[in-house]
Amino acid sequence: MQILRKITLKNVAGKVDIEKVLAAPNKHMELLKVYGVARKALPGQTDLGPFVKFGGSFRAVNSETGEMFESGTLILPGIAQDLLLGALDGDDVESVNFGFSISVKYSPESIAKYEYDLRSLLAPAADDPLERLGASLGVVAALPAPVPAEAEAEAEAEAEAEESPVHKRGSRRK
Repeated sequence: MQILRKITLKNVAGKVDIEKVLAAPNKHMELLKVYGVARKALPGQTDLGPFVKFGGSFRAVNSETGEMFESGTLILPGIAQDLLLGALDGDDVESVNFGFSISVKYSPESIAKYEYDLRSLLAPAADDPLERLGASLGVVAALPAPVPAEAEAEAEAEAEAEESPVHKRGSRRK
C-alpha cells in the first residue's frame, strides 16, 4: 500500500482520458473506490476554484489496477465533497464514516466532456434521518417482512406437490 501526502482522484486514478471514457462500455468508466473516517474539513482556494481538504484516515483503490493508497488528507470532486461536508457539519459530529465509488461518464454538455458519477458503498444507517423521512412520506418502500424458515419450507412443499404427477391426476398425498 502506497502512502500519499493526500488522496486525490488524479493521485489515485490519473488524469481522466476522454478517449478511454468514449471507448468504455456505455461511455462510463470506473475510477476508484475511496473510504475512510473524516474528522475535519478545511476550505481552500486554487486557480481552479474552491475546494475542501478533509482530514482523517482514508484509503483509496484504483479500479483499473487494484493499487491501494492511504493518507490522512483527502480532496474529493464537488459532488462527493458536498455530501461529506454536509455530514460533518452537524451538531456534535466528531467524525463521519463514508465510502464512495467514483466513476466518470461521457457528458457532451460539459466543457470537459465528462462528469463524475458517485455511488455510496455504505447502506443507510437505521437511524438515518432521510430514511426515516422517506418512510414516513411513503417514498421509501418498506422491505418485505422476513419469512420464517418453517413457512418457507411449507411453501416449497406445496409448490412441489402442485407440480407432482400424483397431484395432476387429482389425488392428494398428505
